[in-house]
Amino acid sequence: MYRRRRIGRGGQQVPDWAVVAGALLVLLLAGRGVAEVAAPAPPPVAEAGGLVCTTANGPGVPVAGFAGRQLAHAAAIVAAGKEMGVPERGHVIAVATAMQESKLKMYANRAVPASMSLPHEAVGSDHDSTGLFQQRQRGWGTLAQRMEARESARLFYAALLRLPGWQSMPLTVAAQRVQISAHPDRYAKWEDEAAQVVAAVSSGIACTPTGRS
Repeated sequence: MYRRRRIGRGGQQVPDWAVVAGALLVLLLAGRGVAEVAAPAPPPVAEAGGLVCTTANGPGVPVAGFAGRQLAHAAAIVAAGKEMGVPERGHVIAVATAMQESKLKMYANRAVPASMSLPHEAVGSDHDSTGLFQQRQRGWGTLAQRMEARESARLFYAALLRLPGWQSMPLTVAAQRVQISAHPDRYAKWEDEAAQVVAAVSSGIACTPTGRS
């Protein structure tokens, strides 16, 4: 026989077991509420905004099929080469390499979670490769360097300049000696486009933001 106690409206009698069950239910629901509030939010994706770039071709006009932020990245690659005293041939090799590796887009990588919070235009999943040149963690500087156009270009040029006779090598051979790619012959197809882009950005380029890409 249950003992009864008076609680609630109108002196209604309720068994002790019901009081205990109600208290446990309140605690359970409160615990669920706390867990839901404390659940971590997903990490932000830092997508880079769009750009309109103006060259001698005019504002927003593609060069060899590349436009906007792609041209801005190419300009940064060329600028890094000039700062390091690399001849124009080296600029063409570097830009052609980035065209093959990333289509001149800054890549984050799902396998490198920290890369997802840095500015990027695309997301890949090739090992731990990131950036314009798809440089890997081992031997290619810091993640911040690999995912910044000018700094990643400097890493590429430093490796290129260590190759004896690189200026007389076919473009695809020089690029492959730096990149050690599984597809060594694919760099050559970008030589003409890279030469056009290098010439265009070397003659002058101005880029202005135009919202998100």
